[in-house]
Amino acid sequence: MRFKEKILKFFTRLRPLKSQTVFYAVKKMPVSEKYERMREALVKTILAFSYALIDKYGEEGKEIIKKVFNENNEEYMKLSMSLFNIKERDARTACSITAASDFLIGVKAEIVEFTPKRCVRRIKECPIYSESKKIGKKDEEVLELCETIMQSLCVSSAKAINPKLNYRYTRWLAKGDKYCEEVIELKATGGDFQ
Repeated sequence: MRFKEKILKFFTRLRPLKSQTVFYAVKKMPVSEKYERMREALVKTILAFSYALIDKYGEEGKEIIKKVFNENNEEYMKLSMSLFNIKERDARTACSITAASDFLIGVKAEIVEFTPKRCVRRIKECPIYSESKKIGKKDEEVLELCETIMQSLCVSSAKAINPKLNYRYTRWLAKGDKYCEEVIELKATGGDFQ
């Protein structure tokens, strides 16, 4: 069986919720609770999809994750820049848009350096990390997923904003650090992910 057929078979086994069940349950919730539930659902969907691919297909699964995140994030960055009429193509732009999207899933971070050439963010609470730990993933597994997702997100962000942007992570929660540290720099030559 070809790989794409296996993926389709996997997703056809998932049971969808009936829309009326979801509608009635959500109808009476306060907006803040709806938002928190949406965050949880988004994180759990990302984790279920990603770990299933990595566990079942290894490196091939990681490549699919990179492709999915890369294509979606590149479109998101372009849309954000167009929608908010952002003209700058520097480290601050990448940092700001990334911080806004991270906020949507509940990432808590602080920006410790914020210039056109360099931005440094420290991610102190990450639902991808904390939810992975709750489902029993070891730090090595979480790090593998985080590196896979971040490589695709960072590359697509750089490509959409400015190919001269360089992303790197100097610290990781999954390596026992107190926070993940993301460094975004504008280089004179082409950018990449480290």
